[in-house]
Amino acid sequence: MQREGKQLEASLDALLSQVADLKNSLGSFIYKLENEYDRLTWPSVLDSFALLSGQLNTLNKVLKHEKTPLFRNQVIIPLVLSPDRDEDLMRQTEGRVPVFSHEVVPDHLRTKPDPEVEEQEKQLTTDAARIGADVAQREEKQLEASLDALLSQVADLKNSLGSFIYKLENEYDRLTWPSVLDSFALLSGQLNTLNKVLKHEKTPLFRNQVIIPLVLSPDRDEDLMRQTEGRVPVFSHEVVPDHLRTKPDPEVEEQEKQLTTDAARIGADVAQKQIQSLNKMCSNLLEKISKEERESESGGLRPNKQTFNPADTNALVAAVAFGKGLSNWRPSGSSGSGQPGQPGTGTILTGASGLQQVQMTGAPSQQQSILSGVQMAQAGQPGKMPSGIKTNIKSASMHPYQW
Repeated sequence: MQREGKQLEASLDALLSQVADLKNSLGSFIYKLENEYDRLTWPSVLDSFALLSGQLNTLNKVLKHEKTPLFRNQVIIPLVLSPDRDEDLMRQTEGRVPVFSHEVVPDHLRTKPDPEVEEQEKQLTTDAARIGADVAQREEKQLEASLDALLSQVADLKNSLGSFIYKLENEYDRLTWPSVLDSFALLSGQLNTLNKVLKHEKTPLFRNQVIIPLVLSPDRDEDLMRQTEGRVPVFSHEVVPDHLRTKPDPEVEEQEKQLTTDAARIGADVAQKQIQSLNKMCSNLLEKISKEERESESGGLRPNKQTFNPADTNALVAAVAFGKGLSNWRPSGSSGSGQPGQPGTGTILTGASGLQQVQMTGAPSQQQSILSGVQMAQAGQPGKMPSGIKTNIKSASMHPYQW
């Protein structure tokens, strides 16, 4: 009993010392706030708060120490109550309690709050519990509604994706590019709707929800098979790490770290140059693609330009094949020595309009060979008289026919 009394006194002395230090620090801080507020700086205020926080922590450690007795088990009983002024009490309380009478004892030795305050605390506790239950129930309903909406959107996206994959695998020979674009547009719209549902203000943060497996069994679960459409037949220790994983695989995580390290090692100037180079390449590629598209569109709309005249072509073919548009041309008679109908040296041939007069000269042997060739050609034409013209054409511009 005596040892417990000494331990209680030592604990009270330590507690009073800590309370006195806390009281002095608090009084000094209040004095600064009231009288030196115009010279106070924010660092000095933070230092005062840090000092008060440290002293409060020390006081809590003293109260929670294993050698400190439980003061709640100690009972303080006033031995004397008097309306007279007590100087010792004035000195101990620093003038705050001049007398220890029936009026001040209930306030200073109270171990419970006033009945009114206690009733208010009970009411507040009850209201808080009811509000907490209502909030929890409302959050649970909101979570269920959000999950239902999310599952509905995912089901629609899954059906659209399955239908598109089926078309690609089984109807690829009948697919058209507009139908493929429609499928992509549908998938894009459903993904955007899913993102809007996730980012809606009424949608709770699913990352704050924790999924805990209550039962792990190697046996086949029919309900799980039905819910997962046959993909997960059992919920055992083998599949849980894959389905409830909140972080990527260690290999993927290591690759991400490596990429992050490599990206951080590149300087800002080098990264900016690479970005500019990539943007330039992309711009040039887009410009070329746009130019080719414009040229293909303009080529499809504009008819092919003709490089020939059909009328001239037809006239040329008719002239070569049937002699259409050609007239027989004979040179005029000439004078001089020689046989009749044979021009001598110095004979001039006159052609049609647009042809120049050409001096025809040549040896008699050459003229005889040309004459024989012309006579053989004319012999094959019935109804025409053979010509005795002997010519030697030296100019490339002469033609025996007149247009």
